[in-house]
Amino acid sequence: MKARVLVLASIFVLVNLLIFSGGISLGGDSQRYLSGADNLLRGLPLQGRQLSYSGYALLIAFCRLTRVGLPGVVFIQLLFAAAAAVALYDIGRRLHGRVAGLFAAGLYVANPDIARWNAFILTDSLYISLVILSVWCVHTAALRKRYWYITAAAALCAAALVRPNGLFLLAVAVLYLVSRAIEHKSLRRVAVSALVLAFVLGAFAASRFFQGGSKDHPEATLRNGITGINEWRVPMPSDPAPVEGEGAAVFSYVARHPLASFRLGITRVFVELIHVRPFYSFRHNLVLLMSLPFLYLLALMGLKVQRDRSLTRLLLLAIGSQLFVVAITFADSDGRFLLYVLPLVCLFSSCGVASLIDLYLLRRKSEVKREVRVVAGQ
Repeated sequence: MKARVLVLASIFVLVNLLIFSGGISLGGDSQRYLSGADNLLRGLPLQGRQLSYSGYALLIAFCRLTRVGLPGVVFIQLLFAAAAAVALYDIGRRLHGRVAGLFAAGLYVANPDIARWNAFILTDSLYISLVILSVWCVHTAALRKRYWYITAAAALCAAALVRPNGLFLLAVAVLYLVSRAIEHKSLRRVAVSALVLAFVLGAFAASRFFQGGSKDHPEATLRNGITGINEWRVPMPSDPAPVEGEGAAVFSYVARHPLASFRLGITRVFVELIHVRPFYSFRHNLVLLMSLPFLYLLALMGLKVQRDRSLTRLLLLAIGSQLFVVAITFADSDGRFLLYVLPLVCLFSSCGVASLIDLYLLRRKSEVKREVRVVAGQ
């Protein structure tokens, strides 16, 4: 077991060393977080969309205040990534044993598409880790209770402060804990249904936080289809009728064009899941088309054999909540939104791999016994 952990740690270090050979990188949204940190250090309030990512601006401000600067931000992102790998192992172990845990952690630490964000001054690396840690803390709190509720609340609040998508994890945690707390099936169904309805209505009402910095009216965003991928634009019904209020605009447009809006949401999720992009190289797209469908197939197999049904529901809720954000907003042009849930999907893929290994070992054991009986009979 120690050797396997050492191998995983070595892969994690090697992949990140290769990633960091190019140094610390800035992305398109980095200036928003850097200027937000400047405001905090000057005693000024955060402005505009900086408020939606206040946790990350606070992290940068803290690192500047302690004189570790941007390298300190990256070091913290690496620490959280390492902790997330440990959490993935533990979740996989609970789902289908140690083999599933090792595969889940391995798929995470060896994925360069995830690791490359560790070198960026962007929220993505930290948020990917916080999604994993939040799920692990919530499930652990449901089992052990006591101070674990505080730990889970801290992880969830951190996720919500780093990215507004984290608000959906808060809703998932409430749904999960309420469903476990209410023993009567009818009451549980009513409570969960009410929470889901409030969750959906609140999501549309707060849709202005999830427009990726776009100044477009939400109704216009709906019409624009898949933001950032002009080659795959989805035609939407033209509807020039003015509507007061952002939330009202979304509700009104969806109510007038439910089928078109549903088709758009499904298309956005599909585009995010396939992960290929028209501006990627042929080799890049080929690798994605060869690997992701295989992982998804293994995940479907893993869903049938996992052992902890309660944990499975939590994982599916977490995955669904993040894909719901994609459905009501946009499929990101560089595919980062898929990475928020891919480690959770790979947990089920790992269960599928572990079940295939168990099946092989069982058949091999049966063959050995058969051979022994044959030899004994002779």
